[in-house]
Amino acid sequence: MQFYQRNTKPLGSFYQFESRQAYGLAFCTGDLIHQAPNLLPALYDKLYTLSCRYILANEYHSPIPIELEHRGHNKKLFKREFSRELWERYPSLKLVDHRFVWR
Repeated sequence: MQFYQRNTKPLGSFYQFESRQAYGLAFCTGDLIHQAPNLLPALYDKLYTLSCRYILANEYHSPIPIELEHRGHNKKLFKREFSRELWERYPSLKLVDHRFVWR
């Protein structure tokens, strides 16, 4: 995951990104699925800290955590209930919407 300013070079990875500002929307799309499960708590913490209103996680879903082969590589694609894990980590979050789009 990398952060960009408009039409410029990358600002760095999600792990390196620091901000004193909280944003109305902190989101990830297709990023959490490629992170090793042991790294997820730090990413959840970062999403929570960066948001002052909404968090959107647009990721593959599986009710049971599973690892899949990705382009011939192992340990590169993970499916799980990311939203549930984030919600369990931060019980003060309120669920606004939860849906699946598959077609």
